[in-house]
Amino acid sequence: MDKGLIWDLSEGYPSHVISWHELSLPKLGNVRVWIHSKGLLEKSGFKDKGTGSDSRVFFTFGSLEIQSQGASFSPVTEDEKNLRISLARLAPSKSEGEMKSSLFRELPVGQLEVDHMRCIKACYDLEKFEIKGSVRIVKSDRTPSMVFKKGEFQSRSTYEKTIDSSLSRATHENAIALAKLYSDLSRIGVQKIIKQISVDTGLPNSNIYTALRVARSKGWLSSEGVGKSGGNLTAEGNRVFEKLDGQQLLNSILHPRNGK
Repeated sequence: MDKGLIWDLSEGYPSHVISWHELSLPKLGNVRVWIHSKGLLEKSGFKDKGTGSDSRVFFTFGSLEIQSQGASFSPVTEDEKNLRISLARLAPSKSEGEMKSSLFRELPVGQLEVDHMRCIKACYDLEKFEIKGSVRIVKSDRTPSMVFKKGEFQSRSTYEKTIDSSLSRATHENAIALAKLYSDLSRIGVQKIIKQISVDTGLPNSNIYTALRVARSKGWLSSEGVGKSGGNLTAEGNRVFEKLDGQQLLNSILHPRNGK
């Protein structure tokens, strides 16, 4: 497995150092890990006999990236090296921190994955990715982007406000609609059903659990046993789903801007 190092001397000293390390992990397969350190030049107060310099460079943790490589490792090209150095120069210069194993234990990886998929789904819902008609490639200095603050779009359009109103609801109507969605996903063998519902609807896990508890307490959703995921809509659940026009309710949760 290869490893290597690149650095930036544009400031007259190694202001940025980036190393890469190739690993083969049982569950992830081949991965390349990139570690970025930021160099800080400080006067040391004495001259180094070897170099004659009265300054020292101290390094602090900048960033870490885990890059999936698939069946084989791709080469580290000159373009990638130059781009990574350019990106490193944009890092905050006054940030502090060090790389410890505890850092990764504190990262809510599962929630970050859900948030990532929510952002992608939001772009699809707002037709940000849709290309209609013929495609024309034009030069642009702007990168297509959407900015979220505290989990919400900055634009605060009617669509986003509708999502907000959905986040706090776990009514009987929502309960039967989410129970139906849960039942359908369970039937087709989805493993992480709550996470998938969260991605599909934009609802936090706590709201989904509350809605499912309501559904089970009403006898609308069966249970596979304590601590086990899965369940199906009961005969009573199907009756209530039809009575409350559950499909329209479910559509309004999945696609808030199209709901009535």
